[in-house]
Amino acid sequence: MKELQDFTASSDMIDLPFHGTSFTWANRQRQGLWIEARLDRFFCSAEWIEKFPTLFVDHIEVSSSDHKALLLNFQQEFCYLKRPFRFEACWLLEPTFESVMQIEWFPYVPGSPSFSLHSKLSKLSKCLKSWNKLVVDNIHNRINHLRATLENLHNIPIQDRDEHWKQ
Repeated sequence: MKELQDFTASSDMIDLPFHGTSFTWANRQRQGLWIEARLDRFFCSAEWIEKFPTLFVDHIEVSSSDHKALLLNFQQEFCYLKRPFRFEACWLLEPTFESVMQIEWFPYVPGSPSFSLHSKLSKLSKCLKSWNKLVVDNIHNRINHLRATLENLHNIPIQDRDEHWKQ
């Protein structure tokens, strides 16, 4: 399982959301330990999610198998996919970034190291998304606004530029 997690993390693969039961396999033992697990999954890239934003997986019961059938679904009626968290390098230039990191990262989280890491990353990503909206104000909107301003300045005729700069 660790190798699969490492692979999906290093290749930016996203585990698609699903509709249906949480488990895709069961050992079907009537006596003893009943075991269920989500063994079967669909992964895709962020590019796929951009092209097919309503993509999700249906877990379908099959009576002849201990695995559920997976149906890749492109319908718009069910799926809501959030954009994956992405760290923005420009955040490092913001004066309040370090204090946000310290507040969210350093408190102790009890549990195993992997649970602690997962909890901290989850909490930090939510906090950074909110902080980004409040403080950074969506850097892409700022970049687009500055590009438009530069284009407007560039479109000023050469003979009028001296007058414009004096304003």
